[in-house]
Amino acid sequence: AKMTPLQAAEAGAGAAGKAAADAAAAAGKASGEVAAAAGEAACKSAQAAGMNTPKCAEAAAAAAGKAAAELATNAGELPEEIAAAAGEAAQRAAEAAGISPQRAGQEAAKAAGEAAAEEAA
Repeated sequence: AKMTPLQAAEAGAGAAGKAAADAAAAAGKASGEVAAAAGEAACKSAQAAGMNTPKCAEAAAAAAGKAAAELATNAGELPEEIAAAAGEAAQRAAEAAGISPQRAGQEAAKAAGEAAAEEAA
């Protein structure tokens, strides 16, 4: 199955976000900074792949949410705290990427939902 350019860009953004999060975590950064680094890297990667701002923001939100959820999970947080951390990080990253707070809120809800679903799985 060949990926569409959009899927490839999203995969690249996710990978960039994960790498940035891992690097920040390894450097002992606070969880908020780790999530922010993930979001920023994902957004830059998405932009480089030619994605527009809303798409970059989505990629950033997803990467930041994932990073925050992973950190919260590793810290032994409760599922609802993990979801909350993912949502908050996703919202911050999306807003930093330049989309409206309303859209950012949607991305936050999505990230929180995904984190909660993964916890439940």
